[in-house]
Amino acid sequence: MRSALACLLVALGTVACDSSPESEAGRSAPPSASESPAPTRRPVHSPEPGMPYEGDWTLVSGTSPVGPIPIDPDYAITLVLTERQAGGRATCNGYGGGFKIDGTAFHAEGFGADQAGCATEELDEAETRYFAALVEIDEIHADETTLHLTGPGSELVFERLPEPDLDAVVDRTWVSGDHTLLLSSDRTFRISYGCDVLKGTWDVMAGRIYMPEARRVADCPREPRTQVDVDVSSGDFSVSVEGDRLTISHGGKEVVYRAER
Repeated sequence: MRSALACLLVALGTVACDSSPESEAGRSAPPSASESPAPTRRPVHSPEPGMPYEGDWTLVSGTSPVGPIPIDPDYAITLVLTERQAGGRATCNGYGGGFKIDGTAFHAEGFGADQAGCATEELDEAETRYFAALVEIDEIHADETTLHLTGPGSELVFERLPEPDLDAVVDRTWVSGDHTLLLSSDRTFRISYGCDVLKGTWDVMAGRIYMPEARRVADCPREPRTQVDVDVSSGDFSVSVEGDRLTISHGGKEVVYRAER
């Protein structure tokens, strides 16, 4: 399944995939945009800043050449479009690449994706169908609230995501049992799990917080570690604040922190 997925995304960058068993065994990840051969370039202009398609989007409905794309609100499929780059998260994996636009024509370049397995077959199927639809996309239409991507046998409809309000979250220490979380306004974080301490950087993508860099700076393996429903250092998550309560959610699970006094 992962190898087939890699081929689908590599197809966006006009790179051929060999589906033989030998090829599958030797492939650990789809090539990144920098590793893929340069695609044939058409005489298209670069999109101008402020175009309506720019921003953070979440998939609300979709159809692929192999059928409709199931939507699970606990595993949102997201898309972030900037002036030249596209990316986001499917049900299980991050993905991204470049693109060009000529009027309403959409040309993807060098897309790739992570290859972690999904928690369920249903999530895996939704992700596979989403990537199958991306392969076919060749038209883009957008306004302030809605984004349509279409192609042969494919249609993806997104709604714009508002920027999360993080003023009440950052520069405060949040506590849940023996766990603490500090998201600093300089985009660094500190997480403690008992005597284990992680530090790194955080960012926002498609209305969710993710942590692209994390390193363990203190480790106490002999001390029992408390398990949490949402491991904030291992993926992306959404946040909501009500007074001194911070709720972190991911994949239908959540954990509640309280502000340290």
